[in-house]
Parts: sequence; structure tokens; C-alpha cells
Amino acid sequence: MQGGKTPPYVAGLIMRLDDHNKLKEDKDFGIHGTLVDVSLAKSRSNGVGHFCTLVFDQNIGFDQELSLFYLLKQNNRVGGGGRSFHIKGAEDIKFSQKGFKEKLYNNKELQQVFMNNVLEILQAELEERDAKAYSEEHLDLTSSMISAVTSKVIQCD
Repeated sequence: MQGGKTPPYVAGLIMRLDDHNKLKEDKDFGIHGTLVDVSLAKSRSNGVGHFCTLVFDQNIGFDQELSLFYLLKQNNRVGGGGRSFHIKGAEDIKFSQKGFKEKLYNNKELQQVFMNNVLEILQAELEERDAKAYSEEHLDLTSSMISAVTSKVIQCD
């Protein structure tokens, strides 16, 4: 074996990060950061080619809440504009993009609607991918696992 006695390293997962939009403090979400597409370039256990867009804040790094909010926007679950954005199912709760996180932290109803919409989107994506690859028996198992996770998330509130 060439290269001495050190075993070769074979990566099981290689991810690609592509930034595509700069975020400014006076616009968008009120942060200095970027939108980044995360995709799998190589994986031993998953299909490659799928990506998700995450929000990175230059002060704190990956922003979970804004990334999920962006997911909702991509899936047409956020309506309105300017200072009167709203999430589907909570049309009476208005907020600006810059004030979204503060409103989310302080409003239990918005938290519940936010998480329900996110879980619906993720469940639909999982079921769509599973339907292409597995039998109905497997889909029933996936649905029951998602239901279990959903109930745990709701209990944490």
C-alpha cells in the first residue's frame, strides 16, 4: 500500500455550500448574513442532488428560526408584505421580517402555527420522496414516525 502505514480516509458524506444572496441589516431579515444552499455532493446513505436553503447570520452562524421562515416563504405559507407579513393559519398576527423572531418568541399562537406549517411541509417532502422509493407499508411506518416526532415537539411547548 502506498503512502506508508496510515489508512486512507474515505469520506462518507461531502456537502456543498453555495451562498447566493447577501442579507443586509437595513433590509430583508435585519441581519448581516447570507442565504446558503446546502446540498449533498457525495453520500453513502442518501441521494445526492437535493438541497435546502439556510440563513446564516455573520454574528451567530446558522439561524434556525429564519431558515424555517425562509422555508415557509418558499412554500407559499407566508403572505403579506412590508410590516404586515402573516403565516397561513394565523392571518390576524402581523409582523415585519425584521421583527419576526421577536414576535415568534413572544406569541405562543404564532409559535404553534409556525411549527405546524413547518412540519406539514417536511412531512409532505418526506412522503413524496418515500413514495418514489418504497412501498405503502414503509410509508405507513414513516407517517407514524413523523406523528411521534410531531407529538414530542408539541409537548415541548
